[in-house]
Amino acid sequence: MSSQRVNARDFAASGQHDHIATLQSGLHFHGIYVLREKPEIATVGGEQCFSFWIADLTGRMRCTIPTYKLAWHGSPEFQSQRLLIEAYAEGEGAYLVGRVKRMDPVEMDW
Repeated sequence: MSSQRVNARDFAASGQHDHIATLQSGLHFHGIYVLREKPEIATVGGEQCFSFWIADLTGRMRCTIPTYKLAWHGSPEFQSQRLLIEAYAEGEGAYLVGRVKRMDPVEMDW
C-alpha cells in the first residue's frame, strides 16, 4: 500500500471525518483513523479477513476487510499508522464492527 499526503487542517475543515462515537449500525462512514496494532487474520462469514482496531479522538472500534481486497505487507516491527477508511457499521453497542470497503495509508501534513 502506497500512502498519500493529506493536509490535516484542510481535511478537518472538509467535514469528511465521521467520529467513531457517533457511529450506529447501518451507517456508512469515512475518515482518517489510527491503526495502533498489527492486523490479525480472522474468518468472518466463511471469508478470510484482516481484523484490526481503529481509533480516533472519540473512541475505537474493530474493523474487518477481506484479505483479497488488500495487499497487506506487514513487518515484524509494526508501527502505528493513519488510514483513510471508507466502511459501513454493523452490529450493536460493544459489538459494532466496521466492514471496510476501502482503506489507504495516509501521511499527515500538520
